[in-house]
Amino acid sequence: REKNWARVHVAVTQKGLERAFLGTSLHEQRKNGIRSTHMRAESLIEDACEQVQKKKHRYAGHVCRQPDDRWSKKILYWDAKNDGHKRPPGRPKMRYVDSFNDEFKEACRRNPRARRIFKSWTDVAQDRKKWKMGLLMAMS
Repeated sequence: REKNWARVHVAVTQKGLERAFLGTSLHEQRKNGIRSTHMRAESLIEDACEQVQKKKHRYAGHVCRQPDDRWSKKILYWDAKNDGHKRPPGRPKMRYVDSFNDEFKEACRRNPRARRIFKSWTDVAQDRKKWKMGLLMAMS
């Protein structure tokens, strides 16, 4: 999938930047048996994929609490297939909000109690304290 492809490329690029920051090469890293986790701890650089995920959740919670007439909320639920534009073959027909729906379903599959408490991730996002605490992240 496109999502996994992007994560892999971001992770590979970040590891290369960490090696450059520490002044070592991939060959030296492998030869000396240095694990990437040790390099991450030594470089003090946070994981880029985790940062993107946190910022994405933070923005979605912010937008979810906005009034319905705001364009940013309309974009969150925008559906390209009903806009007269055709997507290239093989590309998934996903909206931005669909990624949160998928994550919430997966979290509820792991924790059935969460499904009884909340109907959707938008219910969680309406309560800023729970959203900020990362309830959705903690459930997954």
